[in-house]
This record gives sequence, structure tokens and C-alpha cells, in this order.
Amino acid sequence: MDLRKKAEELAARPYTLTVVLDLTTDGDRIYLASSPELEGCMGQGDTRENAIMDLEKARGDYIQSLLEDGLSVPPPQTYPTFTTSGVSVTFTNTGEFSNKLTIKENDPVASKYSHLVSST
Repeated sequence: MDLRKKAEELAARPYTLTVVLDLTTDGDRIYLASSPELEGCMGQGDTRENAIMDLEKARGDYIQSLLEDGLSVPPPQTYPTFTTSGVSVTFTNTGEFSNKLTIKENDPVASKYSHLVSST
């Protein structure tokens, strides 16, 4: 199998996605996307979506470079399920970007954090 194709297949795995809003040295807004499992692999853009698309391309290049150098490719992070105060939370990584969080009504633990979620 050709290295580029293998790199693209590995890059398509559900890596953790972190997107932060930052400022350039000129004071312009810029979004930075990264996958912490792939240290130093980042994407940037003027929107979250553009930063994520840039990261997806960078992931392929990053992983191809690891393969060319005979280095191992870090796997995506797995997340545990935990239960606290009767609320069960499972962290999943679907590979899709979402800024939505669902909180069950009348949940005393979750309602404590409802101010952090914007209504849609």
C-alpha cells in the first residue's frame, strides 16, 4: 500500500479535536485546531471549520512523515464512561465537530452547569 493512502486512512481515525480562538500578532482573530495525540500537528483558519479542514490535511502530512521515518503512529485517545451523583457521562469522539451539549431537564448536577451552554 502506498504511504500516502495509508497515512490518509490512519488520519481519518477519530482523533481528539481541540479548537481554540486566538489572536494573530496583528490582533486579528484566528482559530487553531489540534489533535493532542499528534503532538505539534495543528491547523488554522479564519473560522472553526477552516481550521478543522486545515488540521485534517495536516494530520495526513504528519502521519505520512511518521511512516516515512519508520516511527509509530499514535492511536486516537479513548475516553472512559463515569457516573457521579446518578449522572452517567460517556465521552465519545465521532470525528465530527459539534458545539452542542444536551442537558436533561431537572437534573440537579447538570443544571448547575447549564449556564455554560447556549440555547439553540
